[in-house]
Amino acid sequence: MSGIKNIENKSVIERIVDQIIGCVISGEFKPGEKIPTEQEFVEIMGVSRNSLRESIKILISYGILEIKRPGGTYVCKGYSSKMLDPLVYGLIIGGDTSKDVVQLRRIVEIGIMNTALDVVTNEGIESISVKLEDLKYKIEKGIKYIDEIVDADVAFHREISLVIMNPLVEIIYDMITKITLFSRKKTILKSIEESNGESMVRVHQNLFDVLKNKDKENLINAIEDTYISWKKLI
Repeated sequence: MSGIKNIENKSVIERIVDQIIGCVISGEFKPGEKIPTEQEFVEIMGVSRNSLRESIKILISYGILEIKRPGGTYVCKGYSSKMLDPLVYGLIIGGDTSKDVVQLRRIVEIGIMNTALDVVTNEGIESISVKLEDLKYKIEKGIKYIDEIVDADVAFHREISLVIMNPLVEIIYDMITKITLFSRKKTILKSIEESNGESMVRVHQNLFDVLKNKDKENLINAIEDTYISWKKLI
């Protein structure tokens, strides 16, 4: 286990967590494989059992490790939404401003839309169209259905990310959704109050039309148009 080394002082639990994650990233500990026993870790790292156990608990909460009784502790297979939680919580409590959050979403959305233009199929256009029509229907129901409108808005944008068929893009989109949910709701409320939802329908229709027509020339303008209400709030 070349990735596991003796640990000196300085935030022992954090160092244990970092080293085990490093072994997973390097491939020394592979998905689905059993990791070394508690005794083996203690001897190699020179740490206490209590510190090791706390570290394992953290990695389990992150969705990186799992306990299979009576077999032992294993590296999880595949992606778990729990993996995003520490990052999302860190962004939320780290003092990020609304301006930073909006800028982050804009950067990601430009990348997603630009890629989607290149790869979207007729089936993808149809699935996005269904989400757009559902969003329009929810907007027509009125502001008292704001939660349904927000959910439909999220579903529309997520459907665009899905046409790329890249699981990493889906993960990033889900993270962006979590950290922008509060400001997204405020923006939608403001848009509906100001124009009875007409501007919201228009900007989403424009995004759809750009995708359908593979219109890269008007891509940035269509995206920027969706951020007008956001910019008024920051």
